[in-house]
Amino acid sequence: MYTTLLMETKEHVYTRKASYQAYAIDLDKLYYHKIIRAVQRFSDNPKGRLLDVGCWDGMLASQFLPVREVYGLEGNLEAGERANQRGVKTQSVDLEKGFPFENGFFDTVIAAEIIEHVYDTDLFLKEIKRVLRPGGTLVMSIPNMASLSNRIRMLFGAYPRNAEYRAGGAGHIRFYTAPVFKAQVQEAGFEVLDYAGCNLPLPMHNPLLPKWLKKFAAFGGDYFPNLAGQVILASRKPT
Repeated sequence: MYTTLLMETKEHVYTRKASYQAYAIDLDKLYYHKIIRAVQRFSDNPKGRLLDVGCWDGMLASQFLPVREVYGLEGNLEAGERANQRGVKTQSVDLEKGFPFENGFFDTVIAAEIIEHVYDTDLFLKEIKRVLRPGGTLVMSIPNMASLSNRIRMLFGAYPRNAEYRAGGAGHIRFYTAPVFKAQVQEAGFEVLDYAGCNLPLPMHNPLLPKWLKKFAAFGGDYFPNLAGQVILASRKPT
């Protein structure tokens, strides 16, 4: 399904607003497209080492093979094994205890939908900064607590999405809005280059939603990231 996603994304890496004709009907593919687009736009070494923190089964990280040397960190042993089978050099680690790499080892780090699962988020960002070389690129994403849909839900007294109050579920223990996310990355010493939303929170999986409206939601994520369901941020470690 994602075999040619990186190739397709390359057509649009130098323009902020990509063509979403092919992705508007597939929310997962749209999200991957925007992560890859951020990496391709802002990485100054397109063949350098890449680390995917919390890589799961390697679906995203493997998109950068064989051009890059790709590594992964994953707490789930079964998922990590699937990532290895895809060619991602994956290790099973506790992200709360640091990363098993030397300083400045990577040109690019991806941490997609991970920081909200971490107890010590400052240490997490410190470790990312440590393993990135000076001038290296960091691309992160978070679920947005202040998305348009959550604002509407809370206005009517409903519980917001992605905020769990008991064990289980997705395991989110930190809750971000787009401005707080951006501020913490800056406070960690990164230079923020760009941030965008995946899409405005419309029912993208609903086959009854018109395709033009799905495409509008995809564009809307770029223009109004503070309202999007997920926020994608690109930053750089200072030289």
